[in-house]
Amino acid sequence: MSGERCGGGSSSSSFHHKPSLSHGRIVRPEHVHEKSFVENVAGFINEVTPQSSGNPCHYNDKESIEWLKFEQCDLTEQRLTSDTSQQLPLLLILGYSKGVQGWLVGSNGEAQEVFSWRRCAVRCVKVVPSPLMLHTSSAATGDPYSSRRPLIAVCDGSTNTPYTMLTFESLRTGEEVKSYKFHHSIVNLEANRRVIVVVFPERLAVLSTATLQERFTVTSCYLAPQPTVNPVCLGDTWLAYGDRKLHSPYHSGGGVTADSSHSYKTTVMHYAKSFSKGVLDLRDTLTGVLGSSGGRSSSSCSSGSAGGGCPGGGGSVIAPHSPSPPPPTNTPHGTPGVVTVLDVEKAYGDVNLSASEVPGVVAHFLAHNSGAPLVALCFDNSGSLLLTADHPGHFFHVFRLQPHPTSPALAAVHQLYTLHRGDTTAKVIDISFSLDSRWVAVSTHRGTTHVFPITPYGGDITTRTHTSPCVVNRQSRYERSARLDATPSVSGRNSPIVGSGGSYTESGSCPAVAYPSPCLPPYP
Repeated sequence: MSGERCGGGSSSSSFHHKPSLSHGRIVRPEHVHEKSFVENVAGFINEVTPQSSGNPCHYNDKESIEWLKFEQCDLTEQRLTSDTSQQLPLLLILGYSKGVQGWLVGSNGEAQEVFSWRRCAVRCVKVVPSPLMLHTSSAATGDPYSSRRPLIAVCDGSTNTPYTMLTFESLRTGEEVKSYKFHHSIVNLEANRRVIVVVFPERLAVLSTATLQERFTVTSCYLAPQPTVNPVCLGDTWLAYGDRKLHSPYHSGGGVTADSSHSYKTTVMHYAKSFSKGVLDLRDTLTGVLGSSGGRSSSSCSSGSAGGGCPGGGGSVIAPHSPSPPPPTNTPHGTPGVVTVLDVEKAYGDVNLSASEVPGVVAHFLAHNSGAPLVALCFDNSGSLLLTADHPGHFFHVFRLQPHPTSPALAAVHQLYTLHRGDTTAKVIDISFSLDSRWVAVSTHRGTTHVFPITPYGGDITTRTHTSPCVVNRQSRYERSARLDATPSVSGRNSPIVGSGGSYTESGSCPAVAYPSPCLPPYP
C-alpha cells in the first residue's frame, strides 16, 4: 500500500509553468453571444455530417475538454495573478485528452494561465495548500519546500500501469519536487493544510502537506459503485470515509434513525418491485426444477444479498416513528452505510478498525440503513455537520458530530434531518453545504440540483431561521425568557429533535437539567 519514492530531481515531463506575469496568457471577459436559429442548425449539421479526408473537420484544431473543476487559492501563497483586489481568485483546472491546464480567474473576470501540462491524459489534479507547522519534527526543521511552493499534485497515465504515479510539481519553478509510485490505481485526491489524501478503490494513503511523507493508511474502505468508487470527505481536521463493517468497540451513540418520510408512491413502487422480483424468482425456480439438464439451481433470497434478504432487493419499508432502526444489512463486501471519522492529527500507521486499538477515531456509526453503499460525504465549514448520500439517491442525512476526548464509543452522532429528493433512482454527482450551513445542495446525473433548507442545530424551518442575513439562535429571546419548550414537530422532512431546554411536564414545571449533555441519549 505504501508508495515508493521514484525520484526527486528535475522533471523530464513537459510541465510548462508561467512564472512571470508577462508571459502567461490573459483572457479578458467577453459578452455572451447568443446564436441565431440558423447558426444552431448549421452547427448541428456540421457535427452530425461525416467529413471527407479532403475536407477536415473544423474541430480538429481544437482540443476537447474532458473534465473541469474549480479550486480556491491559498491566501498565504504567492500571488500568481495581476488582479490587485483583495478578493481571493478562483483556480479553474481544465482536463484535456492529453494534458491539463490551469487558469486563475480574478474578481475582474480576467483569466490568466498559470500552468500547462501537455503529455498524456490526467485523471486528477490538486493544488497543495500551504502547510500548518504543528508537528514538532516539522516545526523544528521548517518547511523543506518553502522555496518551491505553491505545489501541485498530478496523477496521469504516463506509466505502464496508468494512474499509479503521483507527482508533485512546483508552480514557482516548474520542476518536479517528488513522486510516488503506488500499486493501485488512484481515483481521487483531497488536500488541506495538514494532509493530502490519495484515494484508491477500498483504501486511502494520507501524506503530510508539510513534508510530503506518508502519515497513515486506511485499508478498510467500502467499495462503492461508479462513478464514485471510494467516497471520502476531508475537513479542516477530520477525515470521513465509508467503512466495510460496523465494529462494536468503536460504535458511537446515535446515528441513523428509521426513515419516517416514505411517501405513498414510494411504498407502492417498493411493493411493485418486490412482487415483480418474486415472480421472476418463481420463474427461475420452476425452470431449474423442470429443466432436463438441471444445471440451473433455484434462486433463493439470502441474508447476504444486497437487498436485505427480501424478494424485493431493497429491504423492508420502515414504519413511521419506529422506536429503533432495523439492524444493518450485510453484503459480501461488508456492511454498507457505515461511516468512520478520523482525526488526521492523531491517526498513524495502518488504520483498520478490526485491530484492537486504533488511534485517532472520532466517530463510527451507521449513516444509512437502506442496504445501499454510500456515494457522497460532505463536511460543512465548521466541520461538525456531516451530509451523507447513498446509492439510490432518495434520502440524504444530516448529522451533527459530538466527539468525546476519551473514546469514539462515548461520542454522540445526532441525526438532524432526513432530506428526501424523489421516488426515482438517480446517481448523486456532488453534495455541498452553504457557507453558513443553512442550505444543502444535491446534484444528480439527471442535470438537476436540489436545494434544501436546514439549520446547524436542527428543527423546523421558519421565516425566522432563513430570512435573517445571519444564523439565529435556536430559541428567540421571548421563548428563552418565557421558558417555552421549543421542541419542533416531527412532520415533514425534519427528524424528531429534542428541545435545548429539555422536556417539560404538563404542569409546566422546569426541567430537571437545564442544559442536557449532547453526548447522552436521546439522539434525534
